[in-house]
Amino acid sequence: EGSGLFAGQNISAGTVLGEYTGEVIGEAEMKRRANIVAHNHYLMALGSGNKYLDARRYGSLMLFANHKCGDNSAHTQQWD
Repeated sequence: EGSGLFAGQNISAGTVLGEYTGEVIGEAEMKRRANIVAHNHYLMALGSGNKYLDARRYGSLMLFANHKCGDNSAHTQQWD
């Protein structure tokens, strides 16, 4: 708690902040990991499917960029 990434100036809408990276996992594995790590987990749902991005081990600094429950920087793309 208390970690975060803060902008030192206003950022225009549509500006690319960075790349949120991590391991792509399925729903069962996401639930397993969420139960093991009760807090400080970095899981993002990918689209409407049952895929999730876990940034805990292989993530970039962008995992600190959006800690709100609601979206404040919501545009995401999945690249295969």
